[in-house]
Amino acid sequence: MKKFPPASSTSTTELLEVLDQLEIELEFQRALAEESGLIQLARRLQNVLALARNEKLLLTANNSKNDG
Repeated sequence: MKKFPPASSTSTTELLEVLDQLEIELEFQRALAEESGLIQLARRLQNVLALARNEKLLLTANNSKNDG
């Protein structure tokens, strides 16, 4: 498991990169669970994936607002 720096020392760009990595891993795990017939787990992972994507959108919007 990858270790991440404390949030207080992390820039928005770094957080977006972490969320990108998380999104890739979650999508992979969701597909694997689905293939294995673990439908409930796949659905839970899909929910977590949606949350990660929402966080990315919020961070991007806040970052754009702060830049402009």
